[in-house]
Amino acid sequence: MDRKYWVGLSLVQGVGSVRIKRLLEYFGSPERAWKAREEELLAIPSFGPKLVKKFIKIRDNVDLERFIKKCREAEIGILCFEDSEFPVNLKHIYDPPPVIYYRGSLKKEDINSIAIVGSRKMSPYGRRVTRLLARELAERGFTIISGMALGVDGEAHMAALEAGGRTIAVLGSGVDIIYPKEHKKLYQKIITSGAVISTFPPGTPPERGNFPARNRIISGLAYGTVVVEAGLKSGALITADQALEQNREVFAVPGSIFSPMSKGTNALIQKGAKLVTCSNDILEELVGLIPEKIQNKKISMDEIDEEFRFTNLQAQIMALLKTGEMSLDQLIEELNVDPARLNTALFELELLGKITQLPGLKFAIV
Repeated sequence: MDRKYWVGLSLVQGVGSVRIKRLLEYFGSPERAWKAREEELLAIPSFGPKLVKKFIKIRDNVDLERFIKKCREAEIGILCFEDSEFPVNLKHIYDPPPVIYYRGSLKKEDINSIAIVGSRKMSPYGRRVTRLLARELAERGFTIISGMALGVDGEAHMAALEAGGRTIAVLGSGVDIIYPKEHKKLYQKIITSGAVISTFPPGTPPERGNFPARNRIISGLAYGTVVVEAGLKSGALITADQALEQNREVFAVPGSIFSPMSKGTNALIQKGAKLVTCSNDILEELVGLIPEKIQNKKISMDEIDEEFRFTNLQAQIMALLKTGEMSLDQLIEELNVDPARLNTALFELELLGKITQLPGLKFAIV
């Protein structure tokens, strides 16, 4: 049976999906590749002496059956590329992972997935947008994919769960390593109503170099990736790039031109990403991919939060004021916006009857 040999190949650090593909082309099966002689391995392009030495050392020291048994005892599932249960969307990316480890459950309906990613240091506006989109999409039957990081990722998972939907967290560590630790409770909730998955073997720490590979899996699991808030150097932009390389849709939420956390999303829109203000915008791009029952479950404009009928700045003001009254100076500081532009937006919201001015140049929601 090839399963244990797939697992064995995945345990060799430095032998990723590209090199495993070469091994299979050369040897014909995971078993033959795993049992190959040193001189045979050295004959394969990109398999230098150091890598071959590491390969043989791991092969000689790992008891694959014992490793698989320990995973089973720890309630960690293993899916190999050849398994029928292996996520369909992931199977169709270039160089899919040979093995994924998971806790929780993976279902056929998870094919209808959308990834939501963004900044770890999200603004109140970003938080509200994330919760709105994740909730609406989960209510329509989409599985929400994200990376369980602080900020946008965590909010997307929580909103999906609160809506009674499914969510999948992709980790940059082994599935037995909860990272960040602040998400211990969220981790438990996710494995109850979805799954936590990783391409890294159990016990792998969350090292910096793991996260670009993690981002590729996030985008690969989904029909499309929504970037809510992201700076110009945000890891969320790496996920968006991966989605484009995988021929998947990329969506971005617009934000203030003065906000550092929206510079990345605004740049994505300039480059052609679909601008998103509600889940209907996403649905329109996926017609033909998703089941008719989801396509027909459109949300009317009356169901969409009023903030998204406002300008971007007005929406951000409303999101901030929902946390409590704020002074003009506080709003300027939070939004990093020109005072004259802010005053215009505040005046328009007052005319709409949405906010009121209080003594001391403070503002509150009506």
